[in-house]
Amino acid sequence: MQISRSGRSSGAARTAVSGNGAVYHNNGQLLGREHYAVEPLRWTDPDGIGGPPRLEVQPGYLQLGALLGADGTLTTDQLIEIKGAHEYIIDKIVLCRSTAMPGAMAGGIYTRNAKAGVAILPAGQVYTGLTGDPWSVVTLSPAEALRAAPYLYLSLTTPNAAPITFDVLVFGRVIRALEV
Repeated sequence: MQISRSGRSSGAARTAVSGNGAVYHNNGQLLGREHYAVEPLRWTDPDGIGGPPRLEVQPGYLQLGALLGADGTLTTDQLIEIKGAHEYIIDKIVLCRSTAMPGAMAGGIYTRNAKAGVAILPAGQVYTGLTGDPWSVVTLSPAEALRAAPYLYLSLTTPNAAPITFDVLVFGRVIRALEV
């Protein structure tokens, strides 16, 4: 891209400025460095003719959602929002940062609220691997299947008797990315 004599450009161009290093000029806006996207983000050309770029999440393996501070004493639904994917495959669910050791706590993760939809983890799933040590980690591997639910719901069937909180992290592969 070239900057015209009037100082305007048709796209991003690099110009040396005395003492300040390179400056990137983008249609009247001066930037200290080029715009770039870091994985899992990418720039796309949606109209195919060099129009305004669009930032998208590219397909691949990433953290799909998280529920931080899940309450182990509740039997009501706790929402896990799926971000960056329309369609995805869940590879693993990681539980960590527990504040106590669970007793008889059990419950599943579902694609719809009120224990409806598909059970990602079954209703009888126990979480005994959490030790109360904030560094303990439990990794669960659900059955592999294509999913398209925008939310998942942690819904315990048996709550913990004593107060406990923990984090739920959902990891998987993006099949069809969500456009940002």
